[in-house]
Amino acid sequence: MTVCIGTLPSSEGAAKAEALLKDLRDNPVNSKDPTVNDSLLTCTSLLYSLQYPDSLPQATHWFCSKTPLVAIEAATFLLRLHAYGSADDWRNKLTNVLKGCPECVSGYTVARKRSDETYLSCFKPTALKGLRDSVDKWELSHVLSCLKKSGGLEDGSLRAAPSAVVFHALDNITLVQNVEIHSLFLERTPKTVFDDWPEKPPAGLLYLAASQNSAVRKWAKRQLALCPPVTSLPTGDHVLLMFTALVKRLQVLDQTSDVADHSLLGPSPACTDIVNSTHLLPPPSLWLSFPETVRIIAAKDRLEVLRHLDGTDFLNMVLGHLHDNNEYLPQVLNCFQHLLAVFGDRLWESLPAEFPQVKIDGLHDNPAFELLIKATANPNLLQWYARYLQSIWKTKIFPDALAKMLAFTCDTVQHGNYDVACRSMVMLVIARVLRTVYGDAHNKRSEPHLLVIRQTVCLHAPKLVAVAFGRDHKDDRWTEARTEVRSLFREVLSSDGRRTHGLLIKLSSIARAGDKALKSDLGKIPFGVHEHLWKRIYDGLPSDDADGMAILVHAVAISAHLDQLKPEVYRVRGKGTEELKELKLAYATEVNNYHRALDVMRQGFDSAVTLFSGQAKPPILAAFLSGDEVTASLIAVMFSPVETLHTSAQELVTQAYDVDGRDACFRAYFEHHPILAFRGTFAFLRTVEGIVSELLEACTVSRSTVLCLTDIIDVLCAKPDGLLFSSSYSQPGLLLPEKTLELWILMSDVIAAIFKETPVWSSYIESSVMIVWMRDALIFARDMVSQYGVLNAAASDTLKTSMTMASPRKATMSSTEATMMKELEVVLEQATKWLKLTDAELLHQSVELLKLILKCFEESTGLTPPLSVIEKLDSYTSGRTSSKIELTRDQLASLEGAVAPFLQDRRDLTDAQNQRKRSPPSNSNKIREAEPDTESSSNSEDDIEYLGRTMKVEKPAKEKPPKPNSVLDQLMMASKGLANKSNAQTAKLRMDMTSGLSRKSEKSFNKSLMTGPAKSGQPSSSKMQELREASRAHARQYELPQQGRKATPQGPKYEGSTTARLTSSKASRSSSRNPSEDSDEDKDSDDGDEDDDDDDDDDGQRLASLSKLQKTAKTPKVMIPERRGIVLMDSGVRKPGKARVDAREQARRTQLRLKPDLTPLHRLILSWSYDHDGDEPPNFDSRNLRRVPDVFQSHDEYYRVMWPLLSLECWAQVVKAKEEPQEKTIWQIAQKQYVDSWLDLDVIVIGSLPKKWYLAETDIVLLRQTAGNKCLLAKTQNFKSNPRGVNASVRCIPSRVDIGLNIGTQWHIEKIFSLSTVHREYSALMGLAYYDLYEGIIKPSPAELPAIPNDRIQRAMKSYSVNEPQAAAILGSLDTEGFALIQGPPGTGKTSTICGLAGEFLSTRDARPVTVHAGRGSEKASPQKLLVCAPSNAAIDEVAKRLRDGVRNAQGVPITPKVVRIGNDSSINISVKDISLDALVAAKMNAQPAKEKGVDTSDELTKLRKELEEINRQRQEKLELLQLSKENPNRLLSAEAELKAINAKRSSVNQRLNQARDRQTDDRRAMDAAQRKYRQEVLYEADIICSTLSGSGHESLEQFDFETVVIDEAAQSVEISSLIPLKYQYPQQLAPTVISMKASQRNYQQSLFVRIQKQRPEAVHLLSIQYRMHPIISQLPSKVFYDGRLRDGPGMAEKTVQPWHRDTMLPPYRFFNVAQGIEDTSGSHSMRNRMEAESAASLYNRLLKLFSQHGELDYRVGVITMYRGQLLELKNRFTQRFGRDIVGKVDFNTVDGFQGQEKDIIILSCVRAGPGVNSVGFLADVRRMNVAITRARSSLYILGHAATLERSDQVWKQIVQDARDRSCLADNVSPATFTAPMLTPAAATAPAQTSKKAAAPAAGGPNQEDLFTPTQIKNGAIQDGAGPSTLTSESVPMISAPVTTAADLIAHVVPVNDDASSDLSRPIAVRKRSPTDDGQIRAPPALRNNAGDDSSGSTHKVEVPKVRPLPTKTKAAPSLFIPKKPQKRKP
Repeated sequence: MTVCIGTLPSSEGAAKAEALLKDLRDNPVNSKDPTVNDSLLTCTSLLYSLQYPDSLPQATHWFCSKTPLVAIEAATFLLRLHAYGSADDWRNKLTNVLKGCPECVSGYTVARKRSDETYLSCFKPTALKGLRDSVDKWELSHVLSCLKKSGGLEDGSLRAAPSAVVFHALDNITLVQNVEIHSLFLERTPKTVFDDWPEKPPAGLLYLAASQNSAVRKWAKRQLALCPPVTSLPTGDHVLLMFTALVKRLQVLDQTSDVADHSLLGPSPACTDIVNSTHLLPPPSLWLSFPETVRIIAAKDRLEVLRHLDGTDFLNMVLGHLHDNNEYLPQVLNCFQHLLAVFGDRLWESLPAEFPQVKIDGLHDNPAFELLIKATANPNLLQWYARYLQSIWKTKIFPDALAKMLAFTCDTVQHGNYDVACRSMVMLVIARVLRTVYGDAHNKRSEPHLLVIRQTVCLHAPKLVAVAFGRDHKDDRWTEARTEVRSLFREVLSSDGRRTHGLLIKLSSIARAGDKALKSDLGKIPFGVHEHLWKRIYDGLPSDDADGMAILVHAVAISAHLDQLKPEVYRVRGKGTEELKELKLAYATEVNNYHRALDVMRQGFDSAVTLFSGQAKPPILAAFLSGDEVTASLIAVMFSPVETLHTSAQELVTQAYDVDGRDACFRAYFEHHPILAFRGTFAFLRTVEGIVSELLEACTVSRSTVLCLTDIIDVLCAKPDGLLFSSSYSQPGLLLPEKTLELWILMSDVIAAIFKETPVWSSYIESSVMIVWMRDALIFARDMVSQYGVLNAAASDTLKTSMTMASPRKATMSSTEATMMKELEVVLEQATKWLKLTDAELLHQSVELLKLILKCFEESTGLTPPLSVIEKLDSYTSGRTSSKIELTRDQLASLEGAVAPFLQDRRDLTDAQNQRKRSPPSNSNKIREAEPDTESSSNSEDDIEYLGRTMKVEKPAKEKPPKPNSVLDQLMMASKGLANKSNAQTAKLRMDMTSGLSRKSEKSFNKSLMTGPAKSGQPSSSKMQELREASRAHARQYELPQQGRKATPQGPKYEGSTTARLTSSKASRSSSRNPSEDSDEDKDSDDGDEDDDDDDDDDGQRLASLSKLQKTAKTPKVMIPERRGIVLMDSGVRKPGKARVDAREQARRTQLRLKPDLTPLHRLILSWSYDHDGDEPPNFDSRNLRRVPDVFQSHDEYYRVMWPLLSLECWAQVVKAKEEPQEKTIWQIAQKQYVDSWLDLDVIVIGSLPKKWYLAETDIVLLRQTAGNKCLLAKTQNFKSNPRGVNASVRCIPSRVDIGLNIGTQWHIEKIFSLSTVHREYSALMGLAYYDLYEGIIKPSPAELPAIPNDRIQRAMKSYSVNEPQAAAILGSLDTEGFALIQGPPGTGKTSTICGLAGEFLSTRDARPVTVHAGRGSEKASPQKLLVCAPSNAAIDEVAKRLRDGVRNAQGVPITPKVVRIGNDSSINISVKDISLDALVAAKMNAQPAKEKGVDTSDELTKLRKELEEINRQRQEKLELLQLSKENPNRLLSAEAELKAINAKRSSVNQRLNQARDRQTDDRRAMDAAQRKYRQEVLYEADIICSTLSGSGHESLEQFDFETVVIDEAAQSVEISSLIPLKYQYPQQLAPTVISMKASQRNYQQSLFVRIQKQRPEAVHLLSIQYRMHPIISQLPSKVFYDGRLRDGPGMAEKTVQPWHRDTMLPPYRFFNVAQGIEDTSGSHSMRNRMEAESAASLYNRLLKLFSQHGELDYRVGVITMYRGQLLELKNRFTQRFGRDIVGKVDFNTVDGFQGQEKDIIILSCVRAGPGVNSVGFLADVRRMNVAITRARSSLYILGHAATLERSDQVWKQIVQDARDRSCLADNVSPATFTAPMLTPAAATAPAQTSKKAAAPAAGGPNQEDLFTPTQIKNGAIQDGAGPSTLTSESVPMISAPVTTAADLIAHVVPVNDDASSDLSRPIAVRKRSPTDDGQIRAPPALRNNAGDDSSGSTHKVEVPKVRPLPTKTKAAPSLFIPKKPQKRKP
């Protein structure tokens, strides 16, 4: 409405006038009143004083909205001036007003009537009539004058006259009837409308609309069309009077209308004149004017007015004229439609029920109506259909009316009598009508109406489907109707899906309510869908109709997430009443209806898709898929859990983009239509998020969702070809950051909802079904969280930046990161509840997921997980919760490590408060940490609103580290925590390791870690308490009421503490606290204890159902060892706060001991330049090199000594790699990304890879330009091979100089070396400070040998079949605290000693306690285990084989322990592969059903891929044929048919391929789960675990505590390697091939065994009787290495005699001088000697021909050498002569690789030979010499160049001279030498006599005084570089005599050695245990009786197998068991 713009100059005057006018209205005055003139003057002055802005020139307004109300009232009062003849000035002004503003004219008309009723009401009616007539005459004069003046203007029509004047002529009924004015309208009819007239039309406009003049009538209707319905029509209104008059005129000839007694309107003269006017249309043609008039007049409040118009019922009049058979029926229908629109069902009030339909039936039967339809194609003719149905909506005639309406439109009108235009118009209208009533029914949720509509539509489905899809209706005249019917179908079919979804929600609700749902209306109206319509559409849809297919796809997508219901889930539970029985029956019926609905909607979809995709060409399909609605719908169908649906959807994408597989389909969609693909994914995820909480269970849709999301995550994020990395995803219009963030939010919400609802679902679903998809959900969640970095970068729009440049770590948190982490909080909270599961695989996946999420929080900027979650996890890991959980100790430990950083933050807050309460203790050695920067403001822009609280993101403390001088310094600084401050906790711990503090200072520092100084900026304890209370209050909002719940006693829930005895050094290192500190800590730490149990009880309401999963096989929980007994965990005895602090501190130390940070190691190695020459790495500072001392003062000193040596050894491996040829592969850089200070490269292979070539995550590789020399080192991150190709990710340090690492460039990649062992050695070095044996390693002090009673020794000798030194070593080692050492030369029975140790350990190991918790049952414990290690695979395999064959217990009873060999399967000897971990796991899996262990589907996939390739080839051929057949119709039809068949076949194969892929994924995951399960079981059940030193660091062993560790060949490893098995809790153990000569010069090769032995040489158990070698052989090592003190066991000559000894050329020992041999270099830069290789082959050939006719020599011969080049040469020569099988019959190996092994025959090739050769390299290594010549049992044959060896090395000179002296040297040997005939020796007794003499032992063992005594060792016999006393330091290489005596260590470590080291000791680490039962191990069928490695005692017979099993056969896994009843050992 226009705002008043006229103003009055005086508000006071206006108020005075308003009061005056009010009084005049209330008290009207006549002209005789003396005050009237004053009143007139006042009003005139007021009116004339009106002021208007300049924008309205010449404008005067008295009666419109522009005028103030008081002025309008004054103007109304002044109308009485019409009676004054002297008011000309006023009249002139009034004339201007009425001429200038139409609105003022309308207001003037109203003011005239109002003036008569108020101000002039005191006059008589006759006087008033006279005044009105006078005014009418004046107005007529004014109007005529103005209209006539305009006659010559413009076009001469009245449109040229003032608009207000024309309006005035029509607004006064009297004027419009004037003949002169009417003539002007006839003559000068306006050609256009007036658009400035008021909304209410003038009454005369209705008069002109009924004019007989068509032009006038037409103009009037056009002018009326501008007017809305009149809102107000008071009695007497001119418009209403005019309409009444027209109705009365129509009624004159109307015989159908009933006249009422009297109307609400009285008779009017004006009405009478109009009724009788000759200017208007006569009835019935007057109906032509009524549609527009009725529209203006009809209003909802005028029903009664229209029923009583001057005695006429106009509504009934209209209804009566519906039957008129005349030309005016369209106008009657139009009026009828207006009345229906306005009055609806009120139109039929007080009428009979059948009356409406009677009228409509009559209309349908009206011939005029039929003619009208035939003649008119205007849909408006039938638009009243919908209004009519709505008006009878609530009546019983609705079904009949709808049925008749559709029968009329779909049957009657569709007859051939009607033309196409007519028929299409009718179908258009009925489709719109049906859409309208469908919408009404759905909006009103009226099932009765939906049923009626469904039944009626299905009845006429054939016609509707024909119109929508039929080929007969493709004419353009049907287009509009066709489109409308399709829209109807889209809505109808979609509504079926929505209603089916709603039914499922309803069924779920009723099932939950049970008998509470008795009042449900379920089943009163049976549920159904448009079954006939669906079927008709599927049958009638043309194969080329893309729009029709889009309708189907959309309709099916609505319910794509729905699946068949499980009867056991969807049912009403309860018993009893008949009413409940009826409900159950109705429920079952509706479940069947639900299934029927799904079948109806889906049966035929796959066929329709197949036909469509087969017919449409790829471009058409691609265009089809690009539709907005199609994409969203198709994505939903691809997510569907129903196989026929998602495979059909994939078929469309497959055909469009020529891809195969679900993942490829998602990739195609996201690649070609990213915006639409994201949108469709979002829509489906929102649907899933909603239904998971509404349904009783949503397992199938949840599984399909996570599987598809896994594919999408891979499509977007997988390197190197993830779409997020592609350039196409950087387009601004894509809005990638917003899309990525929304995807993250929805994925997080969905997986959190699944986690939340799964406990509820588990109460309905079988465990076996739940486990499968729950595993998939967890794996998806892990995949999602693992890609957090990529998704965060994409959402933050920094991903592209990270691919081009390194960016520093942000000091503040972005809003995007805060949002994403907020979503992770929800996932974390819900995933934590899954720790109450019992299935081992699900627990494994849950723990891994939680660790990933916590890692994200740890790496985020300023974010921590919710306090409630941290406290919950802490309660689990610390054992202080009453909830039963099935986590293994390894899982608990890993969770402890993940939670530790956040507990540290919490502890820091508490400590800050404690520090304020008391002064910190004075300690000059305490390390002070830099205080954090506290600059922050509450109004800072970096404040982030996060979960309802504001977080201040503070800048980290700035600390300048000392400037490094070299890369080594940088690495050491990084290790100390100075170079990397990203993790404050890690920094503090690193400082602990490298600060150089004394142990006393370290204790103070450890203490400071727990009670550190308060940090500024941290909240106080009271604030922390507020946070806790807020968290609890939030949790209580969701608590369920629990009645009768008892409080659970609080307190620590220990599972026991270790009973192992620790050394005093360990005890001294344990952290201690002040009593005051304890009390404070306890007080704070107790917070939340009560809530832990409360939370558990709350969770129990939802999680109790998970107990069903306990039916699955449980993984035994590994318990901490305790002495046997029952430990009842009481609450209230121990201090729970201190217990938690201790547990957290233990977790912290465990993490540092087992999982130190490897980043500094990687950073150092990758910083090296590969092309650097020299023995030292680049930038190496040799000043850091120090000789290894015998004793260290601190871990800092140990680190500074060992780390440079370890780095030299790493560099030596790089140098070695340069010397050996490496396989080069060509790769292309696909992506690169900067991550912190690293550069990650994603590469794809070009061409093919060598067979079995792969990269491990521990591999260091070299990248070198294919067309240049630039290169750099990198570490493998991952390696993947799939059908699409091979790709890998490597990490390197960004080069300061651009070397061309650009995307698309090609590089050679070759493997340099593996970090596997280096990782474990470095970890041992860094974690040593936290070892339990720390003091014993840093400052070794071995215990004195215990005094063992002789009767114990005798019993041990008898029980274990050992000699006296062995028995003393066995018993003494187990009785010794700390490290125990055993030394023994080769063949002295160290393996037998180990077997005896094993038997003693198994006999005396403690029984486990039964742990009983309050309210919980006892738990099974793992048996105590023995860990046996050796430096090499060969050595440990020998020990493992002997242990597997059986040992004896303390009573001498043969038993078979459960032995497990840990290691790489390819490195394990075939003889013990049956006990390898992999073999034992495989055996367990093979014994299980295929369903549990999974099935290999790779063959099926390969077959299907080949089949698909062939089909694609055929398809391409047919497509080409189609192009050539366009002009040949017959050929074209044939080709099209063949193509359809091929496409159908392709679809089928694709479906099978997808199924096979999903099965492969399921089977692979099932197999992984089974392998984890059985690996855990095998290790859990094992008694003895065997591994190499490096292998002992395998993460699978970290869950166990080893009470005893034995390290065989202890002297054969560098010290750091020996540290690896020592990392486990409470063990004692020890155990060198060094490539770097510089490191060797610093004594790096010295073993830990030797360093410990030097501190107390007398504390060594000595073994002196050898049981391996023929006496003639043993003379050589005894003389050369042991000064003749090595003794032979009884009868060794007889036991080792062989048939070939009869040949004079092949005695037990012979040195063959191959004088013609010449050394050269092989392709690998390693030495070789071809003559020696050929001679060796000839020697073996002689043995083979003379003494092995039936394979007697198979597996009994070893051919060894010092050089790999010679090893290859030997294999080649033997293979050429004896065939490829020889490699499996003869053991070819290097000396190093042969450590710990033995053979009947050893052939040793020395290689080095030549006239100028004066140095023999490796050959001079005395340890290797010792190993080489002590491996043979019966025969040792050395092939060498005597002259070269004699002049090059003194030890070899001695060996050659010994051979001469004993006539064992054969000169001038060549291959021909061994072809001579066999000669039998003339006197064969000489060797026997020698043997006999050499083999005479003492009864109780050899005379130990003949060996080195402890005093001799201490006094210098054993020095660095000193050999036996018979050799001088000038003539013998620097060796260590204890090494040459082969020691074994028991630590409580017992090393026992038989290695290549001159110590040759095999250390065994053993912890002494209390004696208990010994009957826990099953006795084998037979056990050989021997005391040594091969024999013991004179009664033993040598076992020489005639036929050994083939190498390809593997022994069955031994039976593993746990004894049922332990037996007590007799004292």
